[in-house]
Amino acid sequence: EAARHAHLQYTATFEQAAAGITHVGMDGRLIRVNQRFCDMVGYTREELLHLRFQDITHPDDIADDEAQMAQAITGQLSDYTLEKRYIHRNGHIVWVKLTVALVRDGDKAPDYLISIVQDITSVKATNEALRTSERLIRQATQLAGLASWVVEVPSMRFRALFDSHRMLGLPKAEFTQAEVIALCHPDDRAHMAQKWVQGIKGEAPYILEHRMLVNGQERWILAQAEFE
Repeated sequence: EAARHAHLQYTATFEQAAAGITHVGMDGRLIRVNQRFCDMVGYTREELLHLRFQDITHPDDIADDEAQMAQAITGQLSDYTLEKRYIHRNGHIVWVKLTVALVRDGDKAPDYLISIVQDITSVKATNEALRTSERLIRQATQLAGLASWVVEVPSMRFRALFDSHRMLGLPKAEFTQAEVIALCHPDDRAHMAQKWVQGIKGEAPYILEHRMLVNGQERWILAQAEFE
């Protein structure tokens, strides 16, 4: 009775898990899969049990997967995690994060690998959209001749975005508050400090024309900042 109860618990955990779960034999064949994994890759359980994991893995990701699997089998790795692509039955790409561990039999010989499979396709898509957005912002910034900075408050460290420091002829991308003040023309420093304090307090927007001294040369700039 205890054994039957334990088996039922195991089956429930396997089938109702929020992540995909697979058991993979030493030859790469899928020997057990849960429904979540079936849904993830678009195959029925019966179809998957006639396939190897290589059959549904993106060709460019097979070598890395096989290499880490081999290290687990030989005892070089107790477990491993990797990101890879499955090819859905309909042909589209499914990005996943695999956490894999080797299971040994009673004689301590490698028996099968158990994989916990998380679908990260939406995360990958979001990251790609962010990279695209950043690239477009960088291009627009450069074309418009704008320099963008991030200021960490209260540490008051200034960090240039998109190589903006090069646009201004500055030798590095990060500056302390004292270094930024030193770049400002002496006659403009008091006014800049006053406007900065007003901006931080929310009393007035920070929009200011002032002079910078870069490599001994005077340059007029229009600075605008938003505080969050």
